[in-house]
Amino acid sequence: MNRRRYLGSAASALGIAVAGCLDQAGSASDDTNDSDDETTPDETTFAGVEVGNVRATPELVAMNTPDSIGTFGDSDEQYVVATVSAEGSSAPEYGAFELDAGGTTHSPDEDAGGMNGHLWTFESPYQTRFGSNDSTEGWIAFTVPKPLDGESAAITWPGGGRSLDSDAVDYLARPPTEFEIREFTAPDSVEVGEEATVSGTVENVGDVDGTFVAARNRSGPWVAYTPDGALSIDVPAGETATWERSHTVDERHLDREDGDNLSMRFHLRCRSDDLTRKVNVEI
Repeated sequence: MNRRRYLGSAASALGIAVAGCLDQAGSASDDTNDSDDETTPDETTFAGVEVGNVRATPELVAMNTPDSIGTFGDSDEQYVVATVSAEGSSAPEYGAFELDAGGTTHSPDEDAGGMNGHLWTFESPYQTRFGSNDSTEGWIAFTVPKPLDGESAAITWPGGGRSLDSDAVDYLARPPTEFEIREFTAPDSVEVGEEATVSGTVENVGDVDGTFVAARNRSGPWVAYTPDGALSIDVPAGETATWERSHTVDERHLDREDGDNLSMRFHLRCRSDDLTRKVNVEI
């Protein structure tokens, strides 16, 4: 069995975070902007619409409480997410966008995302309901079957369209797979000034390549709970992948009356597991 190692690079967030960094080992993406690949005839057309930063992913990472993130999505579904920008005076409504694939049209999912509609990498959703004349920008998301049939796919709106590249189409055509967490460890204790490193290993126990998606949260010593980043790792069938995340325990941890009994916890949330590891902080 081959073993590949990934170093998680998602940024740590303090307090109530609504945006962050997704480890870019996972989802298929196309960052270019293009609004004239296809044209959809309609009585009303919209100029100046740009669609870019297209991502295909088996699960979404988003806020699930005011101070934590989790994963969203069942094994038989997946998501296409893109950033849309348009002039507010002529911007199409959220529901005017469609995803066309294999002769089937999919409407945007207005319920995608976590609390207040914030996705971990895309910030706020696209919306025009406030009637602003300023520039409108935000994400739109489509929930589609996994696998998605079709040799091509495109995000369209009245008057324009944005084709997905072949890599994204191939990614969406992959059937579901299964993962098992083989290891999730952290040190029993660390001293102030040292790094507490948590690591994990996941195995793709299915028959096809897949992407493991998880949400990381952290609690203690001086915060009750806070997001610590999203994890997205490509794992070939039958192989394993390993990641690490480190956090330095600094002097702020001494500003507590119970300074002799400090601890911190690392939390890993994914579709199948909700794991926690405790690290004692020694003064």
